[in-house]
Amino acid sequence: MAQARTGAVISVAPGRYAENLTIRTRVTIVAEGERDSVEICPRLGSAVTVMAEEVMLTGLLLRGGDEDVPVVDAPRGQAVMERCTVAGSGWAAVLARMSGSLAMRGCRVTNPAGAGVVDIAPGGSVVEDCQIEHLGSSAVVLANAPARSCGTACCGTRAATACSPTARRGARSRTARSPPPTSPASPWRP
Repeated sequence: MAQARTGAVISVAPGRYAENLTIRTRVTIVAEGERDSVEICPRLGSAVTVMAEEVMLTGLLLRGGDEDVPVVDAPRGQAVMERCTVAGSGWAAVLARMSGSLAMRGCRVTNPAGAGVVDIAPGGSVVEDCQIEHLGSSAVVLANAPARSCGTACCGTRAATACSPTARRGARSRTARSPPPTSPASPWRP
């Protein structure tokens, strides 16, 4: 990983890897086999920490074993995740903070001990067509951006929005990005 050039595509052979990936270069990491055939599962710490401008993760199973940190932590740059499974065991499974952001599509997120996706960064994130379920608390928590559509029942569109208890058991999050237009004729009304 440390030797990867900017823009490199890294194909990972199926298997279980007990590693913490701190990614500082813009790369794409792809599971060679079927979805979830590559498992990143450190004993402690986050499975993935994004410190690069953009990191793309495809088809990976990311598992956390530490209750104090998220499985995927994006303090800087954008974590782009497609068809990944995130299995948390702490207060949050996926976190965007500081100058980080998320772009998740077709992912599955579970976390019986806490929240699914937490975005406390000032920028916007996108969570689209994701299955977020089996949670100990909220499915999606947005500190600085309202939810346009979070599946079954999201409450509110103000700061610190969180999905309701009915949505958290089986929320299929569509998009959580920029504020919806406030015009009554807007197609993006909550």
